[in-house]
Amino acid sequence: MMRAGCWSTLRQCWWCVLQSLPFVEYELHKQLVNKLKIKGMNSLFRLKIQISVGVTQLVAVAVSQHSLAVVVTVSTLS
Repeated sequence: MMRAGCWSTLRQCWWCVLQSLPFVEYELHKQLVNKLKIKGMNSLFRLKIQISVGVTQLVAVAVSQHSLAVVVTVSTLS
């Protein structure tokens, strides 16, 4: 059972995460496109994205079939 005060803190945390997700997705896309250009590739297969939420950070890791990996960290969560 959670106390009444915890709900407002939990709601603030999830609001910060929801506000940060579009920026994380944009950064992942930008870095993946840049890596594809560098390697002379034009597509990805079996792309897996894992997003981990910490107390002060949001970390996203994208890995594809051809060992193409990108890590994005957002540390503005408060």
